[in-house]
Amino acid sequence: MRILVTLGYWAVCALLLAAIFSSLGYRFDDAFFVASAFLPGLLLLKYGTRQLAYETPQRRALHIGYLAAAALVLEYLLLFLVNHDKVGFGREMAFPPLLLNPFFLLFLLGALALPEYLLDRRFARREAAQPQRIDFISERRRISLPEDRILYVASNDTEVVVHTVDGEQFRTRTPISQWEAILNELRFLRIHRAYIVSRAHVTGATRTGLAIGGEQLPVSRKYADRVVRELGASEAAALEG
Repeated sequence: MRILVTLGYWAVCALLLAAIFSSLGYRFDDAFFVASAFLPGLLLLKYGTRQLAYETPQRRALHIGYLAAAALVLEYLLLFLVNHDKVGFGREMAFPPLLLNPFFLLFLLGALALPEYLLDRRFARREAAQPQRIDFISERRRISLPEDRILYVASNDTEVVVHTVDGEQFRTRTPISQWEAILNELRFLRIHRAYIVSRAHVTGATRTGLAIGGEQLPVSRKYADRVVRELGASEAAALEG
């Protein structure tokens, strides 16, 4: 359901952009073609903003600046290609001066990316209330595991091990970055490049370590602020004591 809604939203975005570009002088089919060049920029904003939660306020502002600059460079490159027939599509279209305005481009990208972010958060809250089943391959077997059975996910570079609350371990080749995207962000928290933990089973946390399921896992500097902020000061104090 979430995937269908997301795909539908991107389709609506493309049609809305096509309507805007039609008003700038494009034929509608050309306008829709140009609108498609904005989708990579929207995807960049979507996945780039996920890392903002791990940054300090100062670094977050810097990260936003870099992300905006990267989105603009990407969009100008794509717009140049689709407007000047550098990719062999047989189009040679006039480039409206308004598309040269970086503030206009950032406004369009932000106005379309924000509702999709809010939709994602709404689905995440709904899914957090009712655990989903995670399907993956472990040692040539297909495993279907409810989210609430997962204690933590650990990566050792060559493989990922999924640890469950009842002591089972499942080895898989699915990288931890993909696990971070699959697991519900309201139920799980990245604490290290090698660890994602279930928030519900954390018994204590500090800036450098975390207790879960009778084990101590390291917290890396990159994720320390978010760990302390989201798990709460009382839990941090509990581990230090």
